[in-house]
Amino acid sequence: MKLIDVSHWQGNIDWSKVAKDGIQGAYIKATEGSAAGSAFVDNKMDANFKGATANGLHAGFYHYAKFVSVNDAIEEAKWFVKHIKGYKFNMPPMLDLEENHCGSDANMNKAAKAFMEHVEKEVGSVGLYSFGVFFADNVDKALLKKYAYWHARYANDPVNVKLNDIYLWQHSDKGKVNGISGPVDMNKVGGKFFTLDEKKANKPASKPIAKPAAKKKPAAKATTHTVKKGETLSGIAKKYGTTVNKLSNLNSIKNPNIIHPGDKLKLTGTVKKAPAKQYHTVKSGDTVSVLAVKYGTTTAKIKSLNNLANVNKIYAGQKLRVK
Repeated sequence: MKLIDVSHWQGNIDWSKVAKDGIQGAYIKATEGSAAGSAFVDNKMDANFKGATANGLHAGFYHYAKFVSVNDAIEEAKWFVKHIKGYKFNMPPMLDLEENHCGSDANMNKAAKAFMEHVEKEVGSVGLYSFGVFFADNVDKALLKKYAYWHARYANDPVNVKLNDIYLWQHSDKGKVNGISGPVDMNKVGGKFFTLDEKKANKPASKPIAKPAAKKKPAAKATTHTVKKGETLSGIAKKYGTTVNKLSNLNSIKNPNIIHPGDKLKLTGTVKKAPAKQYHTVKSGDTVSVLAVKYGTTTAKIKSLNNLANVNKIYAGQKLRVK
């Protein structure tokens, strides 16, 4: 999956040509500094977002940091949120951290954390962008445990990080894309790439309000059995006067020789018919994350159904099971 990042430096972009050239997402510069200091709003922000999304690209915004303190960082976060909150972006907003104006690394990292906490509280998600040596020498790596990380390093591999552990890798600033005059930054997705649509779809449902306990009824015939250490499926079937085959079908057990202590087995009921399998033939430009959104499933489910070693490596003509 190929993504670009753009600002007013790219001038007027023909997003239709960009999409046809195989680009599937774009990060768009929104702001820099804050209203309290060196305030800046990129004058191509609105046009770039509308052009990208109108042509089916994933889109997100970034803010270039100029803060000098925690309080200043919060003001910059407010400035950023003010200008992006009205847009329906589907990639997490990013803090572009390339300079330290805070006097020390400790103060800069505290300020960056304050910025991201504010943005996350206001819009629900946020990430961090930084680059090679500055990242290695100045950025607190603990931030990466909580926030998506977009890493810039113009080399044959990301260096300092593993591609599987990051959100995006900006691998070149000399990309050539139809619809854009001049060079443009190019990015590859990492192992932790996601869209906000996916994140929302995978969010656990809230727990229902507990109902008052019902009055006890006389003991009825057992309908479930909790597996104890040393038990076998054949032994359980014999105990309850049923068969291994029926227990396997009722409990969707693929291998009747493998059950685990603590497993709760249904003893009665009807076998539900398995849902019909659904497949998709990969077309040029398809990604697993896009297919997950299209078919109302998840990247992890498609990966499991097709035994994919790397969700970022699929090819045109490949037949994938999506349901």
